[in-house]
Amino acid sequence: MRNAWIAVKERVHRYLHTIGSRYGLVPPAGHVVQPLPEGFLPHQAVEAVVKRETTADPTYLFLPNVGSVGRRWRVGLWQVEMHHGDTEPVLERGIGKRRRLIQWQPLTRTDVPRGWWRSLIMPNFAITGYAPVGNIETYWHGWSNHAKRHRKKWLASPNATIQPVDVETFIAAYQHGTLDWLTKRMFIWMLRYRDRAHGSRMRYWLAVPSTGQALAGLAILDIPETRTSLHVIAFYTKQARGSSVNYGLIDHWFRDAIASGWRYLDFDAFRGPTDPAQWAGFSRFKGQFGTRYITYLKPLIRIVR
Repeated sequence: MRNAWIAVKERVHRYLHTIGSRYGLVPPAGHVVQPLPEGFLPHQAVEAVVKRETTADPTYLFLPNVGSVGRRWRVGLWQVEMHHGDTEPVLERGIGKRRRLIQWQPLTRTDVPRGWWRSLIMPNFAITGYAPVGNIETYWHGWSNHAKRHRKKWLASPNATIQPVDVETFIAAYQHGTLDWLTKRMFIWMLRYRDRAHGSRMRYWLAVPSTGQALAGLAILDIPETRTSLHVIAFYTKQARGSSVNYGLIDHWFRDAIASGWRYLDFDAFRGPTDPAQWAGFSRFKGQFGTRYITYLKPLIRIVR
């Protein structure tokens, strides 16, 4: 009888662990955390990036910490904080009567320090990706065979020239992309906000054919503090389908990063286990360039005054 009870307990434990790992509450069985490479941090954990973005929006307050970085804002009667980094944030005490919901997104840690508990919701991306830049002779060697074929096709016979443009020219071309109007509106707001926050560090490229209307575009953010370039937004039009223009833009990005002396390309968001099915396409595309992944558990939270 005792053995049967132990077997039932083990079965329930495995079931709960499976559910917990699927929804980011516990690491999957056999999960091995890979340390981040020297010098790389996801852009959410880069102090200079967060400071510039909070400075550009007066509703946010910048919260520096050694080993983590955060921001604070108000939601109704509450104050909310979000910190990114593997070092437990040092929390301010007695700063007002409002309760504060503290959220802490570790990058590679899986433990739960005393006083914290695991959130049931995921306010951040569950998976992000990055790629080492490499050198001009071999940067594409780690790409998928599919991406290599498109790169070769693009370099042999490009059907557009890649041109640097300003943010408003990029937005005008972006309006012709394939996404729905609500998504476009959200990303346009985000582009203008980041352009205001980062200035000339934000850069925009359009792939323009002889007809004059852009086929595709890519917006990036250079982060000199970590020698990283961030994929902010990309788009293509119906006329670009079946062509190699999107691969041409990524190839241009790699070459530009090498010329700039950057070490990493931050591809940002990828589709996680509970993200919409529509995210699968861009996730497959961005995963073809020697991409390495960071899988996050749900953030840790606590409530303080």
